[in-house]
Amino acid sequence: MHTPRRVFLLLGVLVMPACTTARVDQFRHFAHAGQAYVAAVEALSREAANAAVDADSAALERVRLRLPQDERAEAVLEHDELVTTRVRILADLSRHTRLLGTYFAMLEALAESDAPRELGDATEALVQSMGAVNKRLRTARIGDAAIDSFSGAVVVISVANLQHAALERELRARGQVIERELDLQQAAVMAITEQMKIDLKAVLMHREQVDVVEPYRATARLARIWTTRRRDILTATASIATADAGVRAAEHMKLSFQALVENRFGPAEYLALLADIDEVLTLIEAVAGPPDRPEEG
Repeated sequence: MHTPRRVFLLLGVLVMPACTTARVDQFRHFAHAGQAYVAAVEALSREAANAAVDADSAALERVRLRLPQDERAEAVLEHDELVTTRVRILADLSRHTRLLGTYFAMLEALAESDAPRELGDATEALVQSMGAVNKRLRTARIGDAAIDSFSGAVVVISVANLQHAALERELRARGQVIERELDLQQAAVMAITEQMKIDLKAVLMHREQVDVVEPYRATARLARIWTTRRRDILTATASIATADAGVRAAEHMKLSFQALVENRFGPAEYLALLADIDEVLTLIEAVAGPPDRPEEG
């Protein structure tokens, strides 16, 4: 299934309010961008999980006939355990991203009114939940590297004066924590992107051999689907070069949060952020390709 992409850009333009203060607009637009970012990272995580499973399945398929028959079941189960660990890490990244999206929506609510103290308590609980996921993600390994090895330096954020005391208290209390959570996002996306490139190359090389090269080398008539499959594989292979779109979006999200807190997040920055997020969804469409087609004679 293809992900609906430019709906986020269109939504972003349509929801720009005309009669609220510029500062409130900043938080509203950032929250909307945050929801688009959540969708993009969840799609990226799903595709990374698919690529990991498919690459591992291709590796098992290549060695199957060389393994003694009584060792094949054990080999599959060992591989299942390793791949399941990777999928759990990607699920943690998705959960961490959703928590961030919820936090940004809470900031929007705080910006629109001097919210009751209960909302401040809710943001504290949310950040604590985020921290629990943070501990697992930072120490997790994707391929040969720990996610924490991709982390950047701490950036000190200066909170600009805000109209609502509750929002200002929240950002002064937890703005620096969220900067670190967004840095973790960037580190995790960098780690999974590097591994996803490796996995996608392995999967596409395997598909090319099985679906393109071997049928062409055989004496039987080529199936009508052969040309389409070859095109899909070559197109997906070319798209791997754009796999860093997720890294750019995660970095832009972190920088945009800094700009938001410091009162530098305007309409141009908002639309530029949405454009980077849209590129992630474009990437997912390209590497996922069309749905599997039935074999034709």
